[in-house]
Amino acid sequence: TVVIVCFGHNESFAGGKGIPAFAAGLNKLLDALAATKARVVLMSPTPFEKAGPVSDPEPRNKNLAAYCDVIENTATARKLEFVDLFEQTSLWLLARDSAGPATITDNGLHL
Repeated sequence: TVVIVCFGHNESFAGGKGIPAFAAGLNKLLDALAATKARVVLMSPTPFEKAGPVSDPEPRNKNLAAYCDVIENTATARKLEFVDLFEQTSLWLLARDSAGPATITDNGLHL
């Protein structure tokens, strides 16, 4: 059994002041999942994109990057697998050519 844990977008709206509660909540969830003996994979959120109501994703992505760091550091500390969708998608968004889609989201958030 594998449990894939994906969250952080919504929580990142709290900014830097929300990081302690986010980290505590993530650890509480992982403690609860440990009882299942399932393999746990943590995935970072994808970056916000300039689309729909998101006119300037940079401030949101700066906050989101800090939350992604918490997820990655937690995975490392707990020896869990981590998939960095934030970094990989950010690189793809920067590298896509002009023939690619204008956006990869409907509203700057949802793929």
